[in-house]
Amino acid sequence: ITQNGGNGAVISKNNLLLTPSTERLDAVYDPNTNSYWIVTHEWNTNNFYSYKVDVSGLNTSPVISSVGTVHTGGALGNYNSMGQMCISPTKNKLICGIYSAGIFELFDFNIPTGVISNPVTLTGFPNAWGAAFSPNGSKLYVTRWLDTEVYQMDITSGVASTIMATSTVVGNGTGPGAPYQVGYLQLAPDDKIYGAVYEDDYLVVINQPNLPGSSCGFVDNGFFLNGKKSSAGLCRSINPRTEISSVNTPDQTTGFVVYPNPFQDEVFVSGNPQARNTTQYEYKIYNSLGHLIQKGAVQNNIGVNLKLSFLAKGFYFLSITDDKGTFISQTKLIRQ
Repeated sequence: ITQNGGNGAVISKNNLLLTPSTERLDAVYDPNTNSYWIVTHEWNTNNFYSYKVDVSGLNTSPVISSVGTVHTGGALGNYNSMGQMCISPTKNKLICGIYSAGIFELFDFNIPTGVISNPVTLTGFPNAWGAAFSPNGSKLYVTRWLDTEVYQMDITSGVASTIMATSTVVGNGTGPGAPYQVGYLQLAPDDKIYGAVYEDDYLVVINQPNLPGSSCGFVDNGFFLNGKKSSAGLCRSINPRTEISSVNTPDQTTGFVVYPNPFQDEVFVSGNPQARNTTQYEYKIYNSLGHLIQKGAVQNNIGVNLKLSFLAKGFYFLSITDDKGTFISQTKLIRQ
């Protein structure tokens, strides 16, 4: 960080971790250990590789989970290397598409250990490509690369046949690049899902992805790229959530209320003397990458007024824990 006039410099790059591998790649932040898991999949095996990154750096000895379908073969001998991998914002599920096999596989993801388990195979999706979870983790959205349809499924049952029975087309992403159509999907910090459309200067947008069927608010040509062109993918950014969050919704267990939200300079966190058998709680504010920005005490009898004018405009997350460090509630903050 001291190099390049204090701006920092990359001192080592292009260090190969795994070969041969597929294109499947995602990462997730664990707020309990202030660490990340980087997850990918080996080619010609059924091995998932979970690499941990913490304050000590990258652990090059991965957690290997041998589970699910072997990723091998396909059209031209290697098309089953294609298909998006995505970890849910609730941090307990993982999905990946396997292109020529025409399937999506849903797994349990254990964030303390990095272990992937319990495959659920969803069939009937030729050219399986893009995938994204809704903010609350109840809905799964998928695409097929040579088609325009975007499908929604309710995954709460965990049973393949029940999940497939909820499969419905919520919209069509149409672009000028036929036969290629809708590609990768990605949940953004604004709780909307965006989808790449090949050779188009628009992205598709799902405005309310927690809601079922057509009520999810699918919009073709929903986000203008200002003359730029989309291809098949979207940037694989780390999901910013530290826990499931909501805006302007009091926690129903503790009664804590955060207002105003959105805010400009100050936020008040109210106390709740009847909440639990403790007089003091701790608050923590994280940025959109899950990095801790500020922490302090919340007195349960009077609350706390937070001076936050130093924050840049954007999304943040306020978590509250009790005096034993037990997670109580979390709220998304928006600075205008």
